[in-house]
Amino acid sequence: MMLLLPLAFSSCESLHPEMDITMETDFSDIIAAINSSNKSLAEKLALIEAALQKGLADNQTAMAQIRQAVASLSGTAEEKLAAIEAAVKAQTTSLEAKLALIEAAVGSGFADSAAAQALMQQAIAALGGTLEEKLAALQTAIGNQTSSLSTRMALIETAVKDGFADAMSQRDLIKTALTSLSGTLEEKLAAIKLALDGQGTSLGTKLALIEGAVTTIGGIGLEAQVQLIQQALSSLSGSVEQKLGAIQTVLESQGTSLTSKIGLIETAVTNGFADGKTAIGLLQTALGALKTQVGGTDESLSKKIDEVLADLGTLSTSLTTGQIAQALAQILAAVQGQTDYSQTLADIKKALEELKNQASMMPMADKGLDDSTLNLTD
Repeated sequence: MMLLLPLAFSSCESLHPEMDITMETDFSDIIAAINSSNKSLAEKLALIEAALQKGLADNQTAMAQIRQAVASLSGTAEEKLAAIEAAVKAQTTSLEAKLALIEAAVGSGFADSAAAQALMQQAIAALGGTLEEKLAALQTAIGNQTSSLSTRMALIETAVKDGFADAMSQRDLIKTALTSLSGTLEEKLAAIKLALDGQGTSLGTKLALIEGAVTTIGGIGLEAQVQLIQQALSSLSGSVEQKLGAIQTVLESQGTSLTSKIGLIETAVTNGFADGKTAIGLLQTALGALKTQVGGTDESLSKKIDEVLADLGTLSTSLTTGQIAQALAQILAAVQGQTDYSQTLADIKKALEELKNQASMMPMADKGLDDSTLNLTD
């Protein structure tokens, strides 16, 4: 979704001193310079950014010119990618301008998601200054609307992988990206869904985006949240085992909240990615990650986690996949908006106690071990 915003690039980096760029008041002269075969891609990108800074172009015009500059590249695919890499490494333009260039390269078919990530790594590496100054440049680029939300999320993930941002910084960057979205709630959700469909970010980053959207945008209820998680899961490629592996990775991580993890497990069950037996194992993984995160700093919370894990072990021999899915849905509804892990664990324990009571009242004939009955003792 392309949004118009005058003076979109806000580079704090000056144009390269060796470049002789004369800005004309007539934008047609700038277009002619951009289309010139005598200028490198880096020089053309600098011209486009300078036009934005002087108010001679808006977001849409700038992006069109960047696409045109990429499309006009000559030579082999390797030579074109080399020209893009050189522009990304140059010190003549801002990170947000380079991000727009990378998006144009992907759109033109010169770069896949892996190549785009490598280009983003090079763009970040080209940043000068202290870590704080680099984070400030990231904030500016992430808050800029010239590139899509999907591209900006890929930049955030790259920054985290490369050690420029931790989990807290990631949340701040995602908040910046979401805050920059304009339009109605439906339009914002459309941009988020488009980002969730993209292949350039991991499932964990997509869940972080959903978490950020719920807390930053507002008006996103439980039903809409579950739909977003479903969309993130649907974007996964590969076999069922590979998809479960991606889910497992998120559940083992420290960067995703327990509430989001429960939502992910519930959605995985209802969408056929996991049966009841697998769901219990996934919930145990999520709780185990929380216990590791707590460590020895909160013995009371650690004890509550152990109690819930014990209840899960007891119930695993008598619950069906349908009952597990129902319990997860009830737990997810109960823990919405909670930040207190103690209360979240209490709600989980309450739901499991209710299930235990239901299971104890089931006739023995209904407890036969069929395909949908859980039995983790085998």
